[in-house]
Amino acid sequence: MFYGWKIVGVTWFCHFITAGFIFYSYGIFLPYLTEELHGGRQAASWSLAYMSISTSLFAPFLGHALDHRKTRNIMAIGTIALGVGFIMASRVTTFWQFNLLLASFVGLGAAACGGLPCTTLVANWFVRKRGKALGISTMGVSFSGVIMAPVTAQLIALIGWRNTFAAYGYTTLGIILPVVWYYVVRSPEDIGLTPDGMPMNGESVEADEPVIPVAPGDQLIDHPGHLEWSTVTALRDRNFWVINTTVGLCFFCMGAILTHLTAHLIDLGFSAIDEAPFIVATCAGTGVIGKLLFGWVADHIETRVAFWIAILFLIVGTTLILFADTLPEFFGAAGVYGFGMGGIVPLYASLIGDAYGRTNFGRIMGLMSLTMLPVHIGGLPFAGWVYDQYLNYDLAYKTFIAVFAVSACILAGLRKNGQNGNGPSIAPE
Repeated sequence: MFYGWKIVGVTWFCHFITAGFIFYSYGIFLPYLTEELHGGRQAASWSLAYMSISTSLFAPFLGHALDHRKTRNIMAIGTIALGVGFIMASRVTTFWQFNLLLASFVGLGAAACGGLPCTTLVANWFVRKRGKALGISTMGVSFSGVIMAPVTAQLIALIGWRNTFAAYGYTTLGIILPVVWYYVVRSPEDIGLTPDGMPMNGESVEADEPVIPVAPGDQLIDHPGHLEWSTVTALRDRNFWVINTTVGLCFFCMGAILTHLTAHLIDLGFSAIDEAPFIVATCAGTGVIGKLLFGWVADHIETRVAFWIAILFLIVGTTLILFADTLPEFFGAAGVYGFGMGGIVPLYASLIGDAYGRTNFGRIMGLMSLTMLPVHIGGLPFAGWVYDQYLNYDLAYKTFIAVFAVSACILAGLRKNGQNGNGPSIAPE
């Protein structure tokens, strides 16, 4: 078996931990945090916003390090910081202490062992099958929602939210750290292989599989035509800002909707243990299908078209959540919304890979994480503010529907100059 698929497996587990223990579980923790730490939902939402600020400021440095340093060391340090952060979070008594932990140990730790390094790893190991590999890798995010939302609810009911945080810390240190240290290899060239397991002459290993032209940054052998994207050159590129703004607006909505969904369901009278977590799990479950399907689609049609389809599902799903009243309606709404949400992350990575190649991937994604910060950071506190003002989320959901539509319009500005006619521009302008 090609070693790249082991890399996909490792990144799957890392996505599972970082997303499941933070992203999907935070909505379950939220009511308990606001009650015991004495703050409103806006205050609790700012905790995640502070984490986003710190990780976004850290992302360009992390991306540069991932392109030039040993990924295993970076991810191991991040795993340790994340585990320690969870254990320390079990002992906080005020929101400022909790915010500080999320902005430091938890946030920076998750950044160093989560989305950016995992996506960069997979992009380094695959070119022709990048969409498929990214889809499988990021399925760990959605699987964590299927499993961790109900598990977190049950653990909090059994041992309390503090002991649940501690349990997540020890799990991170005891399971993920050894896996990262033993299996992570930065690139196929480090162990004498090539992306996708292809011979150096570019012929396919698997019979009857066509060879697809790749971006200059994805070439298997360095040559004079190899492109190096500097920060200044990337910031001058039109596609950088189109991708950046489109994805940033989607993130503005997605994180807020998923984080506040549990609280919204509890407000409507659904059980915090037996009903709400399973609606969130349904959202994550269809996200698994979305990641796999959209990852495969990205290898066969224009990535921009696939992204539009994903946004359409997000708009329909959010509209259904807004008007849902009964349990079956919420399950259906969560399923539609989750399917669209599942496609965004692998499609985002595919857009970057198409435009800038694997050798520039970490730098570009890190730079985008920082520059989209002003856009995506506001969704969580905005939804919390809407609830604190109106005691419902209606205005927030209507705003998110409009923002999704705007993001789709912005994506229309993506310039298509790829070698195969399907991808965005691949040369500095």
